[in-house]
Amino acid sequence: MLQHPRLLWAAGPTILLCAGWLSGGSIQVRGCVLRDGTHEPIAGARVGIQGRSERVETDCAGRFCLRVSSRQQAKIVAWSPGHFIAGTDWHGERSVTIRLQKHPVVDSADYSWADPNPNPESEHNCANCHAEIYRQWSTSSHARSAVNRRFLDMFAGTDWTGRSNVGWNFSRDHPDAKAVCSACHLPTVPASDPVAEDPRLAVGITREGIHCDFCHKIAGTDLAPDNKFLGLQHGRDALRLNRPAGDQQIFFGPLDDVDRGRDTYSPLYRSSYYCASCHEGTLFGTKAYETFSEWSTSSYARRGVECQHCHMQPDGVMRNFAPGHGGIDRDPATLATHHFAGSADESLLRSSVDLRLFARQEGNLIRAAVSVRSVNVGHRLPTGSPDRNMLLLIQATDDQGQDLALQSGPVIPPAGGVGTRQDGNFAGTPGKLFGKLLGAADGSAPEPFWRAVALVADTRLHPDVPDLSDFAFKLPTSSDRVHIRATLIYRRFYKVVLDEKSWPDSDVNLASQDSVLTISKP
Repeated sequence: MLQHPRLLWAAGPTILLCAGWLSGGSIQVRGCVLRDGTHEPIAGARVGIQGRSERVETDCAGRFCLRVSSRQQAKIVAWSPGHFIAGTDWHGERSVTIRLQKHPVVDSADYSWADPNPNPESEHNCANCHAEIYRQWSTSSHARSAVNRRFLDMFAGTDWTGRSNVGWNFSRDHPDAKAVCSACHLPTVPASDPVAEDPRLAVGITREGIHCDFCHKIAGTDLAPDNKFLGLQHGRDALRLNRPAGDQQIFFGPLDDVDRGRDTYSPLYRSSYYCASCHEGTLFGTKAYETFSEWSTSSYARRGVECQHCHMQPDGVMRNFAPGHGGIDRDPATLATHHFAGSADESLLRSSVDLRLFARQEGNLIRAAVSVRSVNVGHRLPTGSPDRNMLLLIQATDDQGQDLALQSGPVIPPAGGVGTRQDGNFAGTPGKLFGKLLGAADGSAPEPFWRAVALVADTRLHPDVPDLSDFAFKLPTSSDRVHIRATLIYRRFYKVVLDEKSWPDSDVNLASQDSVLTISKP
């Protein structure tokens, strides 16, 4: 807190007393925030300088005091819950008044979604002003949520070549619940729309999946850790939307100083609860998606590390959300990117794991100790779809490249692929599978979540907790050296599904470690 002879000013949320000039070329500006069209003061409104992070709050009479540099042009902005953000240009006045207009709160089902794609002939298309944000979003999984071919193959029972009735088939197994998927994958489509019953019918904006206008129409969510519906409500059904009627418009967002007259601030946009409705799901009695609850019980949640910290991390380059279209330059550290980095981002995956190999000779054995640890990951790894998995592969060979016989240590289960190693099948070889295996009534696994009746195993990594394994191999008799390699690969689906669907997925090599031992003869 800064003490001044005629001022008690706090950098925190509340002004206690304010008057006069400050040293260093700063002025204390008095002001009042009123409800538009009235003389009614608004208490608890947030007030600050546009583009800067410091904020004060109005008192019970709507009054505020704000420190402003006397040598800068500034815009003073204000916001209060239920109102649009408003601002006024400051030209050295000692006193200002800001009037806030209430925003609409009735959700209109007749609202027409704004198209995210660029089109100079349509003034409301998002990319016209937000070109860089659009470019980032268009490469994301959110942009492809309605048209992702693997999603559609799983939904309709097709394979990569278009053949029908191949492998897992959600619509065949649950013909009366086909609209369930649309709640997250096509959230702008009402459950009663035929497109919700068959995403392949999507056209126009509905094919854009989770797009700009949908995300910025989210007014709130009722989900909470103690909410009995957590995981039972999904996507749009767990969100409170605010779609205005007629010619009105409103956008919710994480910035409280965008004063275009149709924007409002929501702290939800910096909270993991914003993500929960599509990343937590109990479906058909199975806990299929648990990313939010995994995070909420982790040390990351206790430390206040939200989903957005990692998955919308600022790139340090972008300074303006809408250059040339009313946007202002900001500190790049305050602007979130919209790539939504996740399981499709190989660089993020590789940065999320730490693999270490320690090998030694012990008599007639070669021993390999392996540590696999998730790094800076606030949930289980892998997370999300229960079909995602990682394989730890351990191979020990002699000078001629012949495999050494495993004497003790874990081997990869059948879910790692049954067949030849050349074809990517590693069942029975030294290593581990990190995954969430759902099983059928007969005990077979993997099984799709909509048919699963049991959790066979959950061997996924916990946040920051190393998984330790020990392997022992028989010492070769006719070799001077032994080569040991530990490799960690990532798969978006289990091998049996990849093969059935003929998907062109390739294994993602996350990390590898090598060790060469010179053998000491007994």
